[in-house]
Amino acid sequence: MKKNKLFDSIAPIILVLFLIITARLLISEFHFRNEIKNMNMLIRIQEGNKYGYMNDKEKIVIDPIYDDAAVVFDEELADVKINNKWGFIDKTGKMIIQPQFDETYWFREGLAGVKVNSKWGFIDKTGKTIIQPLYDDVGLFDEGLVSVRINEKWGFINKAGKMIIQPQYDDVSRFNEGLVGVQVNNKWGFIDKTGKMIIQPKFDFAYSFHKGRAEVTINKKSRMIDKSGKIIKFAWIYKFLENFI
Repeated sequence: MKKNKLFDSIAPIILVLFLIITARLLISEFHFRNEIKNMNMLIRIQEGNKYGYMNDKEKIVIDPIYDDAAVVFDEELADVKINNKWGFIDKTGKMIIQPQFDETYWFREGLAGVKVNSKWGFIDKTGKTIIQPLYDDVGLFDEGLVSVRINEKWGFINKAGKMIIQPQYDDVSRFNEGLVGVQVNNKWGFIDKTGKMIIQPKFDFAYSFHKGRAEVTINKKSRMIDKSGKIIKFAWIYKFLENFI
């Protein structure tokens, strides 16, 4: 009898949670389809050893004539490879930046990393060199800064090419919410945009912050921390609420 009463008391809660989760999934699916439609998303295709793009109706809009191509367009441009060189096309297939680079990264915040003679720099969407190719490797711009590697160490520059944080880290992630993960002596911590160590390197791995929390690994166990570095208890509850409510 007591079991039945317990079930009767929690059954409405279970039903409400089920309806919320179902509604959330349906809404997410609807939004996802609308976003694809509104973004005029193009999908990479391959015919033989050549690449092109089709739309969401499976109509080829850019003929497969490229030796290689980005999976998706970023900031309305995609990097493509012809005769061992990379350039950028728009969604009509027009060559916006002629193939001239040894390697390329996609555009982020209006700039794209390009490799020339074994060094990386950045160009804008007209193909103009904004940051000279001086670096052994680069990342993607986030919040106005990008990681660059010199002699096996990583630092950060701004969009003018000014070194904001000197190369001193073994590895880095990307800025989000004003903080970025950095690796020092095989341990990860977080610095701010001035290079100040906000959370000391003590994690085996660390992901970027999202909504004030970051996932980290300690002794092969996944944990969630806040921006003070404090481990958040019952972090799975936050994830559940974010994803389904």
